[in-house]
Amino acid sequence: MKKLTLGTAFTSLLALTACGETDAREKHRYTVEVEVTEPSGKVQKISKECNQMPDGCRAVFDLETPLGKRTIHIIARNDPVHRQEIYKKVRSANSEEEANRLTDSEYDQVVKIKGFGFKNAANKTKFKDVDFKSTNWTPRTERIVQQELMIPNPDLVKRVDDLQIKIREVYGKMAQNRKEREAKQDKIKKFENEIKTISMPDVKAADLKIRIY
Repeated sequence: MKKLTLGTAFTSLLALTACGETDAREKHRYTVEVEVTEPSGKVQKISKECNQMPDGCRAVFDLETPLGKRTIHIIARNDPVHRQEIYKKVRSANSEEEANRLTDSEYDQVVKIKGFGFKNAANKTKFKDVDFKSTNWTPRTERIVQQELMIPNPDLVKRVDDLQIKIREVYGKMAQNRKEREAKQDKIKKFENEIKTISMPDVKAADLKIRIY
């Protein structure tokens, strides 16, 4: 018979604890965990636990960027593969709580990254939402998605904002004299054309590691 040493006993205890934690979480629940690493090396972790159905799981965090503090939403949506079977159970459920506790054996899962609070000057500085393709996913398995989080170039944002301020200033001082008015309109057109020509690559604001289990 194999002897149980202190080391093996500790290992066994850890294994039992891990199993207990897994088993303690009810089958209809899952977790979205996000690890955010900023260029400075700062790391923050966000974790959100949700029902498998019917709504998406949204993990939200604030990110300091050269454009200021912005809010980022990580959304994982699970669509049951056996829709008809599940919806029949939902309709026959005795309460909303009972319906929320329903689960399927497999899901079509989509993960999205959405940013809020970013400017959208002349359609040149909009944060680009990221949608990942639908993937077959089974509860209690692990899915990891890694993504560079890109934001509008802060120099581009400032340049476009400055030009738009100049345009508003010219509009505010529009003269009645036809010749002066035409000169100001030409000036506005020049600023507008400059905005159209501005093109700079986005910059990285953070590395994201999204873990779903």
